[in-house]
Amino acid sequence: GQKPLRYSESARSITYCQLSLSSKARRQLVAFPREFDQTYNSEEALKWYTRDCFLYRLLNEACRTENIDMIYTFRYLITDLYRCLTDLHTDFKAQLQSKTSMLIVYREQRISREELQEIRANIGQLYSTNTFLSTTFDRDITAMYAPDGLTLNTTDSEHTCFESVVFKYIVNTNIITKPYALLKNKSYYFDEDEVLFSIGTIFRIDSVEQSLSNNNQWDVTLTLAANADDEIQKELNFYIDQIHSTPTLLLLGDYLADIAHDYPKAEYYYRLFLEDQSIDDDYHKIMAHIKIGLIYVQKGEYATAIDTYETSLRTDSR
Repeated sequence: GQKPLRYSESARSITYCQLSLSSKARRQLVAFPREFDQTYNSEEALKWYTRDCFLYRLLNEACRTENIDMIYTFRYLITDLYRCLTDLHTDFKAQLQSKTSMLIVYREQRISREELQEIRANIGQLYSTNTFLSTTFDRDITAMYAPDGLTLNTTDSEHTCFESVVFKYIVNTNIITKPYALLKNKSYYFDEDEVLFSIGTIFRIDSVEQSLSNNNQWDVTLTLAANADDEIQKELNFYIDQIHSTPTLLLLGDYLADIAHDYPKAEYYYRLFLEDQSIDDDYHKIMAHIKIGLIYVQKGEYATAIDTYETSLRTDSR
């Protein structure tokens, strides 16, 4: 049968990232990684996500900055969050559609001036979220649900490089999208009306204007878009088929080698795949050796590349 998911990697990552906090904050969170490792279960992923601001920031920052190592260690938690949202989504949409076809939610966030400028330059274009997106019905309390997007190590002097933005999201409940849902009974705080959108949700940027009531704030309006048009969906389906048939570690290695051109890290994930004793998959092991060989070709280490290719041939002949 399928092996149980393990979350110790996530707990170790939480411990490591706590080192970047102040000593007072570390003392307050000292038991958190151990508790996460010992008591976490996949059915309560949303409670863990909404419970603690540090975990919330840590996970979303890993996704936002495309920190592959951190995303990999949190892969089970991300999967659980998506699954829980999917389970809630159908019922939430049905409840909404019985009352209205339109939902409006808000999120307040501090973003860099460069990011704001990029949003202003792309009015009318599609925007895909690269984090889980937490929103609320009440514009006046949005700050409670959306801690700023600053990194864990940002200093006070850097705050002046950021702008305060209130995002208004207009949601047509009749279109097919990534999952979103009201967390009410699944959140750590039962009385909060938090609507969470999945990673990869697509919005169209409608407008960017300076707030009429606050000169130090910007108002950005976005409309939820359908998953993709037919042409984009065909291309997505092609990549999804590839993803479903390729082990996660090899996918990470491929991304790092082919897109990020981070060959040392790509090799690390290929070798991590080869070292996993539970994997009985000669085809993908051969592919991993070939991919490592290609990395050595890129580095000009041709003799090592040949040795690696010969290893793949020995695997093939078994």
